[in-house]
Amino acid sequence: MEHLHLGDWMMIAIYGVLMVVIGLYCSRYAKIGVNYFAGGRRIPWWLSGISSWMGAFSAYVFVGLASKMYQVGIAALFHLLYAMSFAWLVGAVVWAARWRMTGIITVPEYMEKRFNLATRQVFAWIVTPFRIADDGVKCYATALIMAFVFGIPAWQSIVGLSLITIAYTMVGGLWAVMITDMVQFVILIVVIMVVVPVGLAKIGWLGGLIEESPAHFFDFFHSGTAFNDEFTVWYFITMWLMHPFLYNGSFTLVQRYTTVPTPRDARKSALMSMSLGLLFFPLLLLPPMISRVLYGDALMGSTTLMETSYIKLCVDLLPVGMIGVVAVAIMAATMSALSADYNIYGAVLTNDFYHRLINRNASQRRLAVVGRFSTLLVGSLALLVAMLVESFGGAFDVMMTILGLIAGPTTIPILLGLWVRKPPAAAAIAAVLSGVAFGALAKWAWGFNYAAFVLGNMSVTAAVFLAWGMVSPVAGTAREKVDRLFDVELHKSGASWRIDSGESAGPAPEGSDKVPSPFAISGVILGVLGIALGTVGLFAGSGRSLAIDGIVSLVLIITGGLMIMRGRR
Repeated sequence: MEHLHLGDWMMIAIYGVLMVVIGLYCSRYAKIGVNYFAGGRRIPWWLSGISSWMGAFSAYVFVGLASKMYQVGIAALFHLLYAMSFAWLVGAVVWAARWRMTGIITVPEYMEKRFNLATRQVFAWIVTPFRIADDGVKCYATALIMAFVFGIPAWQSIVGLSLITIAYTMVGGLWAVMITDMVQFVILIVVIMVVVPVGLAKIGWLGGLIEESPAHFFDFFHSGTAFNDEFTVWYFITMWLMHPFLYNGSFTLVQRYTTVPTPRDARKSALMSMSLGLLFFPLLLLPPMISRVLYGDALMGSTTLMETSYIKLCVDLLPVGMIGVVAVAIMAATMSALSADYNIYGAVLTNDFYHRLINRNASQRRLAVVGRFSTLLVGSLALLVAMLVESFGGAFDVMMTILGLIAGPTTIPILLGLWVRKPPAAAAIAAVLSGVAFGALAKWAWGFNYAAFVLGNMSVTAAVFLAWGMVSPVAGTAREKVDRLFDVELHKSGASWRIDSGESAGPAPEGSDKVPSPFAISGVILGVLGIALGTVGLFAGSGRSLAIDGIVSLVLIITGGLMIMRGRR
């Protein structure tokens, strides 16, 4: 059933155009490689933290996770989303500063510094296809929910989402990714701040939520003793142990650490993301709980209906215009994740393939040009995957499971290698292969669930990696290289991180100190969206609907104005 009116379509169209405008605005600051992929190492820590938080989830929060909240209540929050916040806390304490000290642009580049060229290429070509396929699945999943709830044909959502994201990411580079994340963050928070009170008012505020919710809705842990059961103590421990590795070894999150000015800023970025999670994750997941009270068990028994619990509440309670903003928020959540991947995996193709293997003497301007083509290629391949997902059927599920087996083990040598000197390059490869083999057995022979088999294969990977280092430690010239990495680049008193050192950066090129104003351009974008929403409300709404559109419009305009004033300082 179609729920979008002309005013909603106007909001979606205006939003898409404005995202491309951000890309065009940022293009002047992305003319050299270090600016295109690293923002000239001048990304503010708070902007990096916002971007990291936005990139950590996609429309999955509105769909899959909403379904979990609808079924089990706050256990999903503490077991899943707060595990992300814990991951950022661990990152701030253990890894963020060291990542900034490496002076790298991509994780595979660090793998050559720590191990060798072969390891660099193996990790680049293991991880990149997995992430491209995963991006295609994210886009497809978002398109399905847009089709089911809003009546937008899936292929139109796929093409629209992909082309807009490719356009602003390809043109504007990392600065465009960061600034669009900032705008999308504000939109998401505004939607939450509207949906939550409107929904609570419908059910009798917090008292009604507590009284009418199922008895288990406020239980931190659910019954079950098997290691495989979800939302038990074992499940909690599993998720909280594996998330710090999965997140802090992620190419996109590492980029948030390496593109800020100093190691201290990297820590502050991680703490910013953690704080946003602690503050906004509960608000983000209140709507599915409100839906459970409002609709009772009407959606239970159907996975599709439970996955629409979040958006159904918005559609039923919000007026024309605001429903379009909700659609924009869903798009924004996915676009943040996609744009981050498009940029960093474009960087992998540019730095770890083209620059390292084809043209070692490429200029920074040449790298920026190649980077744009690489970003276009990554985005286009993800678009192709999204269009073909349905035709792949069961074979695609198997492929994604196999690639999922690889995701966990690849982070172990990456992260432990930042602290442990002894394991050689062979240990990194052998450890990943061992972890994948164990994961395959755990998944298909022993029937472990996702959390259990990922924790298992990561644990085996770590054991093999560390044991190999003890039995056959790195030696000779390879040991000298590792010692230099630890004693000079990663030493807290060293200063190598202060400049863009290494093969992919070189001394800071002329013009790399020019940076855009995140506040000014974001303020303009939010102001335009606010004016558009207010106009839609005047023509399409009355009474309560007009009041909601008017209030949100005013909030966007005032927020935009304050940002513009801040940007002029």
